[in-house]
Order: sequence, then C-alpha cells, then structure tokens
Amino acid sequence: MAATAGVSRQPDRQGFTRGILPKHLLEGKNRTDEMRNGYAWSGGPWVIDHWTKGQEIKLVPNPAFWGKKPNLDAVVFKIIFDTAAHLAAYKTGQIDVAFVEGPQPEVLELRALPDTQFAVTFSTAFEFLMFNTSKPPLDSGAVRKALAYATDRDAIVAQLYGGLAPGFKASQAFMSPANRTWYSEPFATYRRDLPRVAQLMTADGWAKDSDGVWAKGGVRATIELNAANGNRRRELTEQILQSQWKEAGFAASVNNPAQPTFSGEWLSKGLFSAGLFGMVSASTDPNMCRSFCSQFIPTEANGFVGGNVGRLSSKAVDDAWQRVAAELDEGKRVDLVHRAQQSLADEVPGLPISGGVNVTLVNSAKVGGPVGANSLGKAFYNLADWYCRSCR
Repeated sequence: MAATAGVSRQPDRQGFTRGILPKHLLEGKNRTDEMRNGYAWSGGPWVIDHWTKGQEIKLVPNPAFWGKKPNLDAVVFKIIFDTAAHLAAYKTGQIDVAFVEGPQPEVLELRALPDTQFAVTFSTAFEFLMFNTSKPPLDSGAVRKALAYATDRDAIVAQLYGGLAPGFKASQAFMSPANRTWYSEPFATYRRDLPRVAQLMTADGWAKDSDGVWAKGGVRATIELNAANGNRRRELTEQILQSQWKEAGFAASVNNPAQPTFSGEWLSKGLFSAGLFGMVSASTDPNMCRSFCSQFIPTEANGFVGGNVGRLSSKAVDDAWQRVAAELDEGKRVDLVHRAQQSLADEVPGLPISGGVNVTLVNSAKVGGPVGANSLGKAFYNLADWYCRSCR
C-alpha cells in the first residue's frame, strides 16, 4: 500500500531516543556531531529519510529491520511550534494526526469535528515553573518560598485543564502523579497563604513600597516570567501568575523568546528568570539528580552542558539524590525518593504545576490501526502498525 500519513506534534527529540546507540558506528566519534543533522542508521522499523530543521522529519521503513515491516510507506512529522498553527493544521486537514502534549484550552474546539477520534491520556511527563536561583531576588530561599505561598496552583490547573480532565489537581512533586510507584506530595504544604508571604518577606528584610510591591535595599521584587513564544497554555499560566503574584506584592513581567532560543540558549546559559516548561522521561525512573544536583549546573567551563538549568546548589539536595542513584533495592529506594523530593520542597528551586495531560487527535476516516497514546511511548510507539484508510 503506497501511502503517507501526515502527523504533527510539538518538537521533542527525546521521543526518538532510546538510550542504546551503536558502538560500531559511534565509537571514537563525537556523538552530538554525528547526530546533529539526523542519522542514516536505525535498529527499529523506521529510518530517517530527511530532516529539515524547524519544518519536518520524514520517516520511511527500515529495509534492514528484523521484524514486521511498517504498513505505511512514509510518515511525515510536521514541526509546528505555534499552538494556534498546530491546531489549525489538523482542523484544515493539513495533517491527519496531532499529538498535543500539555494541551491548550483551544483543543476542546476540535472535539466535535467530523471523523475525529479525540482521546485524553495522562503521562509521566510533568509541567513546572523553574526559578533561576542565581538571579536576584530568586537567589533568596525566603523569596522562593514566599512565591510558593503566593501561588494557587490548583486554580491554575483547574482553569487550564478543567474542560479536559475535571477534578485534575496540581502536582505536589517534581514528578507526575501518573508515576505512581514513586510519587509523593511534599509541595502540598505550599497553598496560597498571603499572611505567610508577608511573614517570610518581612523576616528576609523586605518592605512594601508605595505601589504595594516588596522592596529591599532600593530593589523591588520583580520577577520576569519566561516561556517559549506561541505556547498558549503557558501564556495563560503566566497571566494567572502575574495576577496572583501582584496581589501578594510581587511585580511580574513576561518575556517569551522563540522556542529554539528559549530551550537552546536561555535555559542552558541562565538567561531566564522564572521559566515555564515541561519534562518528559523515556522511563519511569524517578532520579532527578541530573535536573537538580550541583554537578549538573551548566557553566561556560563545561560548555553550558547540564540539566540543572535552575542552578540550584544545595548539599542536602545533592546528597539526597545521589543516595537515590546508588540504591538498587526498590523498597528502600521509594523512601529515598520521597526524602529527595522533600529536599526540593525545602529549597523550592521551582514549583510543580501538573502531571502530563495529552490529547491525541486522529482523522479516523484516513488513518487506521491502534492509534493512541500511552504514558511513555506517547502516540507513536506503535506507529508501524498504523495504516491508511484514505491517505494522501
């Protein structure tokens, strides 16, 4: 059957990563350089035909694959950063499948479209606000805790996800509630509490100025909110945070660069202040050391490589997560993970917002097969089994 299915998703290279790479092809070579513009080898049913950066990736069947060959002759992933354009591409028939990670409120408008299979799933991905702890006033633990008490995260989640997942609550750890074995709720202590905000800020030497904004040494408590431009859900989150924080005495502004700039430069080089983004894991392993241990802070000396973009430096956090990494007994490890998550709640390097809520939109008149998302493989883990009913 000669057919091509057009699909779309928010860009995520990790969706194509499985961790095991071919030694005979990469040994002695710079892996990043070898894979920077795609690669011709594959151990799975698909191989990259071409990759036009910022536009599309085309997969074709791998002729050397040992198992059953895919039903489709090709699959084209359209890379669409802008939320409105992403959803419009499905609505106008430019794509046949759309996988929306952390859906925007506008996705509900597509539920009633003809021949549309609309599925909501929960994943081990999670959404959060990360503080740049090297930037004033976020270098103060008292300020970070005050912001935590100034924020009604359940109200944010209800407004963003209420139409898709009624009753869905904020995450209370840097982890999705869908990762049930390891999940705990140390951040549940941070509920909106304006008297507690005042207590923390006053004890840290802050006082409100004539505009009702906290100030200290002539410097106001101003926070710049950052996210990738075009992500409607995160833009709405910023608006809610601005309103909540203003009432609590913080001045918040918004500065959203393009997605490649935000993820490729601002985070790694510490150019952001309070960044909204998500984390997707290829497994359910709970270890967050690469995201919060001081050894993984990106610096000029290490080429700005490292996952601790919030630049938290805490011996307590380092020790807690390193114990998680060293423990092999799962029963003992559960307790260690809970303690390590508590160490993050003590330091408040950021605020968890929600677990992953994903929507899969499928034009069922064109695409058939077991199309649907799971918590790890997303919507494309069984792509080889899809087939076309009436594709372009």
